[in-house]
Amino acid sequence: MALHSQTARPVSRRSYMYRRPRRRRNRTVIAIVIVLLAVLTGITLWSSNGAAGPAERSPITPDRPGNIDPILGAAATGDAEPVDSILHVTAAGPQSFGAGEASQPPADYATDPDPAPPADYAADLIAADDELRPQPTVPAMAPSIRDRQRALLLMESGLTLADANRPLQARQRLTSALELQALAPGEAQVVRDALINLNRRLVFSPEIVDGDPFCRRYVVGPNDQLGIIVKEQSLAVDWRFIMRINRIPSERHLRAGHRLKLVTGPFHAVVHKSDFRLDLYMGSGAGRVFVASYSVGLGEFNSTPLGMFRVRAGTKLINPAWTNPRTGQRFESYDPQNPIGERWIGLAGIDEATRDLIGYGIHGTIEPESVGRQSSMGCIRMLPEDVEIIYEVLIEQTSTVEIRP
Repeated sequence: MALHSQTARPVSRRSYMYRRPRRRRNRTVIAIVIVLLAVLTGITLWSSNGAAGPAERSPITPDRPGNIDPILGAAATGDAEPVDSILHVTAAGPQSFGAGEASQPPADYATDPDPAPPADYAADLIAADDELRPQPTVPAMAPSIRDRQRALLLMESGLTLADANRPLQARQRLTSALELQALAPGEAQVVRDALINLNRRLVFSPEIVDGDPFCRRYVVGPNDQLGIIVKEQSLAVDWRFIMRINRIPSERHLRAGHRLKLVTGPFHAVVHKSDFRLDLYMGSGAGRVFVASYSVGLGEFNSTPLGMFRVRAGTKLINPAWTNPRTGQRFESYDPQNPIGERWIGLAGIDEATRDLIGYGIHGTIEPESVGRQSSMGCIRMLPEDVEIIYEVLIEQTSTVEIRP
């Protein structure tokens, strides 16, 4: 009897008899593999999401090519920002990122020591950079029709009150018109000019207008000194400002029985980068009033940072020594060639974008033509006669400086 393999049968028949069982085995194996893969996938997902909790953001490895940077949002190669470019974010001293022209201040200038690098230096730098990176500036929305109408009404009524010799009411209304930020540039300049003219009388003269919330009268006692008067009366100004507004040539001319005008303050500043202008305000909150405007010079290549600052303790200096951080050239105190002039007011950042920036400041200049341009190392420079006033009215740990676009 012939074996099945020796029997002549059609190809289709052979396929039917001998290959069909093999198909069944292959399908069974495939099914088992699919089930196993599904089980393994489920175990993996459960381990990562359930047992281990939410996945944490992995640290960046700068030297791993093609790694995606979850903070900078780009590949670690190509468009990614190199680690060397963000080393500034943990520097606490005056050599920190964007340090202004007081990068190496005089010996008596209070500075924080540079911190020792942490164990995981690169990771800490990147984490800090993620926290401190300024957010993109959102373009200001156009003022509403209602705000513009209200600003124009406040402007008109304020100018009318000024003409009617009601300076306090005029100052408040004109300030409110500016605060709405709804006036055209020419209209805003008219308001500022009117306010500057009002404050020549209300702030910068010995005259006291009854009802002024920022002024008071004082009679000098036998042993009084201006510094003692400022401290005992809790004035948020320098004693030199009291001497200035009362037209006293020097402190030696102060006599018992002398009647003084005291300005209480506090003063604050707002810098408008696009206009190279510093606006000075007095008071806080809804009751603050505009005082004056001054031209300023700013950082080259738009390096003056935006944000909120406060006058830093121990940093107001007269005729400071200074070392140029780029060239290493040192200028001693009272050197007429000192580029930062005769006044220095140190600033410390107080908001999310500026809180670790301490190298910036407001200072004078020996190059008056640089005011109104981008020419400093990031600081705010002013004409000598203007920075003297700002020095006298901005108080350490109290006065703020806001830098706007």
